[in-house]
Amino acid sequence: MYAARSINFAPHYMIERLNSIDSIKQAAGHICELITEREEWIYARDGSGRASALRKSEIDFSIAQGRLMFSCLSDEGHAVWHVTGWEWTGEKLLLEATRRMGAERAQLELIPRASAGSIAALVAATRRARCQTLAQLACAVWHGARVARVGLSAGARLGQPGRDARILLDLKNERIALTGTVAEDEARGVDAFLSSALIWFTRACEKRTRPPYITKLCHVARAQSIEPLAQRVTLLRDELRRIIALFEIDEEWLELKPVRQLERSELWLEAPKRLHRP
Repeated sequence: MYAARSINFAPHYMIERLNSIDSIKQAAGHICELITEREEWIYARDGSGRASALRKSEIDFSIAQGRLMFSCLSDEGHAVWHVTGWEWTGEKLLLEATRRMGAERAQLELIPRASAGSIAALVAATRRARCQTLAQLACAVWHGARVARVGLSAGARLGQPGRDARILLDLKNERIALTGTVAEDEARGVDAFLSSALIWFTRACEKRTRPPYITKLCHVARAQSIEPLAQRVTLLRDELRRIIALFEIDEEWLELKPVRQLERSELWLEAPKRLHRP
């Protein structure tokens, strides 16, 4: 015999008890509608941390002998539960369930799983919004500037949004290229960011065959990245250094602050040691 154990449901969840045939039929209809609206779900039990990914075709709710039954094929095998209560919180489906003649009780969760396409679309929309913010901040730096183009860099894979802003500003007699990381993290590093920016700048200049020509490349970085970025820029050839400007953006994305370029002599605080041949 299996020992029965009590399940403490969170007090802010209003579990609807299924104590009549009408409530069972109504619950079955609502739950089936929820399941069919989403392609994929995450199935978890008792907050144990173990979860299984399920497609909607692998989830079944049915009425048998006056009871609402839930079954699915999880990582632990074929599971069949008698549902005695349920609640849709807006974020997940909570099920109060029993099996083995009530000897085993559990709280089950079915959580909608966002598709990769919807996640990529949400990330892209967020990054495009940051591109627009960056363009507005840049126009505040160069008074009279007009935004000619705002977009994202190419993603690492097809269908993925890029990590960097690609902005072109038109002034009276020149055009300015501006770029900055709009992703939440900067784990990629300043070397990849700088090389990607230089490639984009070079190609943009080659495509521009009539005035106003692109005369300046501006890099925008956060506080933790601005110093290593300035060091890399210092090591570039003089022609590139003359057309590059650095700006630091605050954490709230409210202001661009110009950053002084370093001199090469500032990179070495002491003379290099003499090399000795072995």
